[in-house]
Amino acid sequence: MTDRWPWRGDSMPAKLRRIAEMYRAVALMADPEITAQVDRWMVRCGEAWIAPHPQAYAEDELITRTQAAELLCIKVNSVTQVVKRRGLTVYTQWGKGPWYRAGDIYELISHTRGRNAK
Repeated sequence: MTDRWPWRGDSMPAKLRRIAEMYRAVALMADPEITAQVDRWMVRCGEAWIAPHPQAYAEDELITRTQAAELLCIKVNSVTQVVKRRGLTVYTQWGKGPWYRAGDIYELISHTRGRNAK
């Protein structure tokens, strides 16, 4: 069986995210009020990525582990391992952090999708 998925570089989490976002868009057209209730429930459950207005970050902006996880479509606990394995710089300031440079995370996403497309 051939894979007919049009975005060949998508990892399985990215593929599932894309599917969920498509269904959410249709649900929003059918019943915006119910969709908003489900959005609020998903955010309370820790799945804020489904929220209707995803944030875009500047390349040099420092983002939290949670924000990095949302961009990477992985669990928050996995971010530390991925960052360490890829050798990305971890930022701390005044004993707070870790933070990651958004541009590094975008580059990681691009590299991973490119590798999966081969």
